[in-house]
Amino acid sequence: AYLLTLAGWRTVPISLLLAGVWAFFAGDRWLNLWAAGLLLASGILWFGSVATGPWELLRRRLRVFGTAGVVFVDYKLTQLRAADLQDQESGPLYNAVHRRSAVRSLVVFRELQGLWVKLGQYLSSRADVMPDQYTEVYGALQDSMPARPLAEAQQTLEEDLKQPATELFTYLEEEALAAASIGQVHRAKTRAGLEVAVKVKHRSIDRVLNQDLENLNIILGMMAALEPDVDISSVMEEWSKEVRRELDLENEAKQMMAVRLNLIRDGIPAIVPRIPDNMFGKRVLVMRFVEGVKMSTPLAELDRIGVDREVICRHVLRAFAQQIYVDGLFNGDPHPGNIMVIQRGTLREGDPADVEQHREAARRRARSGAVP
Repeated sequence: AYLLTLAGWRTVPISLLLAGVWAFFAGDRWLNLWAAGLLLASGILWFGSVATGPWELLRRRLRVFGTAGVVFVDYKLTQLRAADLQDQESGPLYNAVHRRSAVRSLVVFRELQGLWVKLGQYLSSRADVMPDQYTEVYGALQDSMPARPLAEAQQTLEEDLKQPATELFTYLEEEALAAASIGQVHRAKTRAGLEVAVKVKHRSIDRVLNQDLENLNIILGMMAALEPDVDISSVMEEWSKEVRRELDLENEAKQMMAVRLNLIRDGIPAIVPRIPDNMFGKRVLVMRFVEGVKMSTPLAELDRIGVDREVICRHVLRAFAQQIYVDGLFNGDPHPGNIMVIQRGTLREGDPADVEQHREAARRRARSGAVP
């Protein structure tokens, strides 16, 4: 059983199938009943790895619970092996099971995407509650996910903005700039000549994420009952609430516009991309495209291109201190991949509306005697 656990959950239906066949040919009536149960269980579990179409939600649920069961068994077997060992001897055993379980769940997160990728990304940043092996393995989920076809994104865009894409943009790039668990981003150019990034939610993602959240809550409830010492349900409850809000791009647009105007008003050296008039909806968000270098770029590369890290740190701290302590409205996901360094003068390149808003804010500060 321990070897089967190590090998991965898809070996479970195979082993049940073999055991069922053996029990059937053994000829005993009770063994035949066991055989029927084992064959049924193997069929259900294998179905969880191959079902598509209308059975997709059931497949996802079986995949999640199957993997969670294998991880749980792996930990219980490790506890049994470590029961009579000293701490220095049991440590390597637990380190190994942490890494096995992290890799096993990473495979499932990548396969199912949706909420599970976001969960892995969140847990990779929670070194306070997760073993090092998990944060290290889940760090791979910061990379982009595979993009959906442009036709699917364009259909959503046209439904939400109530206009054909050809009337909104002179071009809409087919290849996505980036893709994540909830949506993807395409570069485009508006009829007014503004370079923009078009963020579009994946179709049917709400239905999938609602089931994923339900599955997650069931697993957390079972884990809290069976292993009270590792209960992280309170952390996950807070995170789940924020995930639901993130599904509403219309709400995101309104928050972006409010934070943007606050930063301009207060003369903070930070930019939130402008959203063209009425170019957002529940599933679509269009914003000005701004070239830059992510803060997650290696330090040696930042130094090579002349980024003054001390100045950038001051700007970032000032921007977030203003948002949190003064305005009370702030970006709640300030990881390095969400912050970019841009060249001086970027505002003066191709967006007169941006320039005018900053000039007007500067005039207001000058009249009031405020120091930027």
